[in-house]
Amino acid sequence: MVSSRLRSFSHSVGSIEIHIVFVTKSRYPVRSGDVELDIIDLIHGICQKHRCLLKEAKGDLVKNDQIHLLIDLAPDVLISTKIREITI
Repeated sequence: MVSSRLRSFSHSVGSIEIHIVFVTKSRYPVRSGDVELDIIDLIHGICQKHRCLLKEAKGDLVKNDQIHLLIDLAPDVLISTKIREITI
């Protein structure tokens, strides 16, 4: 388990962690594990751009067709906005 540390912002401290599970469309199997690393790198870049921390990313696209993410959000970032940015 990841240790939960508080992040400080201009007028507050806190930690908002969300667990997101992405699955392939219609559970379509992915044949290459390289795709998984590319997706995780892409999501890591999106999180850095929007002041969020990608704390953990684990996936098994070859066998289970899913990726699990643990993201620490800034307090002013909407969860729906973050998911939209990742999926587009």
